[in-house]
Amino acid sequence: MSDQNLPAAEEESEPWRLWDHIGVISGIVLGVLAFAVLCLLAVAGDPGALAIILVVAVGVALIYLGGRLHGPRRS
Repeated sequence: MSDQNLPAAEEESEPWRLWDHIGVISGIVLGVLAFAVLCLLAVAGDPGALAIILVVAVGVALIYLGGRLHGPRRS
């Protein structure tokens, strides 16, 4: 079997480096901090914060379920 017929998963991959994923990591950290602030405001009685949390939760659920319904897009 020649090397050109190997699937992509068996090829050598680059090592994982923090700097290559700094945008994703910082987005997760900032998102968790913003969500924590919204939760504190909602617990304090702010109805606007609760509405934002509900909109975000419904949006994330729709994105997740839409992705599961459509299936993977890899060829």
